[in-house]
Order: sequence, then C-alpha cells, then structure tokens
Amino acid sequence: MDGEIRYWLDLGLEELLFAAEYDGAEWHTSQEQIERDLDRRAWLAEERGWMVEVFRQEHVFGRQQNADARLANALRAARATLARRTVVV
Repeated sequence: MDGEIRYWLDLGLEELLFAAEYDGAEWHTSQEQIERDLDRRAWLAEERGWMVEVFRQEHVFGRQQNADARLANALRAARATLARRTVVV
C-alpha cells in the first residue's frame, strides 16, 4: 500500500462521486460493524466528497421495495450536487 486509505464500495461511480451500498444482515448488524460503516461513509463524504446511498433488505426484498426509485433519485441528486462536492486532493 502507498499510505492511502482505501475502501471497497458495493457500487461506485467515480465520475459522479456516488456509491450505492447494500447493508445485508451478515456483515452489517453488530454495533462494531455499524460504527465502522458510519465512520467510513462519513470519511468518504467529508474528505472525498462522495455521496453514499445505503440500501437494506426492506428496500430490496421487503415491504418497501423501493430500491429502484431510491437509486434513481440518488443518482439525480449526485449529478445535481457534483460540482459542490468535488474535493481537490
């Protein structure tokens, strides 16, 4: 490694500084995992200007099943806010 912080994203569009992540029960339910996710997403937003939309089971398989609309809305917001979120590193 070259000293940079690196994170894996479930789906990332670098040209929009946008990510979509699925928080499944296996990897995202303990307090430690939740805090790690929150810290990572805060760093991505504050230090790198990324916008992260988080999906859970209910958005994909449950009562809400609104992942398609949420993703479309989040992509519109990412395009509209890209200029002010861009960070020079």
